[in-house]
Order: sequence, then C-alpha cells, then structure tokens
Amino acid sequence: MVVDALQIPVQIVPIVSKGDQIQDRCLASIGGKGLFVSVFEQAIQKDQIDIAVHSGKDMPSQITDGFYVPAVLARANPADLLISKTKIWPGATIDTSSPRRAQLYTRIDPTCQIKMIRGNVETRLRKLEEGDYDGIILAQAGLERLHIDLHAYVVQVLDILPATAQGIIAIETKTGFILPKNIDDKKTHILFDTGRQLMALMHADCHDAASAHAQWIDDDTLQIQAFYQDSPIFMCQTKLDQIDACIQEMAGALYG
Repeated sequence: MVVDALQIPVQIVPIVSKGDQIQDRCLASIGGKGLFVSVFEQAIQKDQIDIAVHSGKDMPSQITDGFYVPAVLARANPADLLISKTKIWPGATIDTSSPRRAQLYTRIDPTCQIKMIRGNVETRLRKLEEGDYDGIILAQAGLERLHIDLHAYVVQVLDILPATAQGIIAIETKTGFILPKNIDDKKTHILFDTGRQLMALMHADCHDAASAHAQWIDDDTLQIQAFYQDSPIFMCQTKLDQIDACIQEMAGALYG
C-alpha cells in the first residue's frame, strides 16, 4: 500500500518486532505497544531503513523523541469483527488479547468467558477451528489487508468502540526526514492525532481497557468517543478549532 502510494523504487526490509516474536504472554506484561515500534526506530537510527510502516493502533500514544509521523494513509474500516464457526450464544468463550475488546464485549454479554490468547491471524483462526474457543475478535481492516477468506465462518460486526487509530497505516521516520512524495491523507491524520492525544491525556496504554476514537461527521466537525476502564463511553462533537478543548474536557471526565 505504501509502496504503491510512493510510486518510486523502494527496498523492503522485513523486520520482526519483539511484539511479534513473543506470543506466549500478554502484550502488557512484556513492554506494551512500544515493542512493535522500538526495533524499527533502532533500524532508522542506524540508517538501516529510512521509514517504518506501522498499524496505527499498535503505536504508543506518544512518539519517541527524534521521530515523527509525516504521513498516514486513508483510513480503512475500523470495525471489530466477531468470527465463529456457528452463531455465538450467551456465555461463549471468546478469544481476544485486547483489554479494550474484553471490557466492551463483556458489556454485551456479561456471561461470556474471555480467553486471552496472542498470535497471528492464521494461528488464531486455526485455534478456533480446533475448538480452543467459540469465537475470536479481530480487526476488519487487518483481515482485509491480509486477504483472509472468511466465507467458512459466521461473521458479526461488533457495535463496540474501535481501538485508537484502528484501520490507519502510519509512516514513521526520524525528525527532519522528508518523504520523496507527499502521500499524507490529511483528514485521516487529524483522526490519528486526535485519538492519540486523548489517550495520552488519559495516561492510557495497552495495559488499560481504553480507547479514543475520532470520526468525521462533516467537513469540519469531528465526533470523538472515548472510555477508560469501566467508565461509560463519553462522546463529544467539535469543530476543528475546538478539538483541544474537547479532548481536555473528555480526559478530565474520564481520567480525572
């Protein structure tokens, strides 16, 4: 996607992060979302790569000093999907490694059993087939980008708040580096920054059941929704010039 957008010759350097390498422990216990980013930042510092391409939802709410995000791509569908072999029933065992998804799905079905399992999409779908759990919650955008065929499954779009920056591809590089082509989707970048700024104000990270999700209502109006731990979901609609005031107020109400 990024290669197509840049429209210049590039060399792709595959890098496996610690977050991908360590699959037998929950993300919060091994260092959080920074594990998905730090190895790429080290490669940029050593001039092994010029830019890193991230899933926006996997980035910490505050970027390391000396780095910035010059561009994001247009947002894909940010929805979460519940995938199962048959229709899900109350009290079913649901796989997710996300505290946010666990918290919000439990609000839908207080009798469900949450099973915290990490792994790539293929591994988790295989475990679903093997009966390790009854259903699994995954991001629609990721499944579409991986071209995962879900025709053999029952797929339900969940009415829960997406992760901050879910569905957004972000490009990170060192401060001062200029992309050879401007591929930034400015409207998506505003959504990306708004959600992450609110998460930072709430002091929220992957240890927490929390999210701050922004979406456009019209050309100059945002709707921002957020929750923290067991709070209700707060919502604010704001014009562009009032975003800072809106998220400050929401953070105060949610985090105190």
